[in-house]
Amino acid sequence: LWLLLFAVIISTALDLWRSPALPEGSPLPVLTLQDGTQADLQAMSRDRPLLVYYWASWCAVCRFTTPTVEQLWRDGENVLTVAL
Repeated sequence: LWLLLFAVIISTALDLWRSPALPEGSPLPVLTLQDGTQADLQAMSRDRPLLVYYWASWCAVCRFTTPTVEQLWRDGENVLTVAL
């Protein structure tokens, strides 16, 4: 039991230590959208979480998940899709 507890503590500590983070002061890129407008990912994700959804027409998993992502967008969630 102690070994299991110790393993969980070490695993959690390593996950927190290695968690992805941008270096201080590094800006996220500004993206140019298909309609010519620009999207600032940092501004879009400031107030609420942003789902960046990458999909492709040939992707079988994407055909299954795209309707759900579209419903999130229709419900007013913060979604940005990227077609490959």
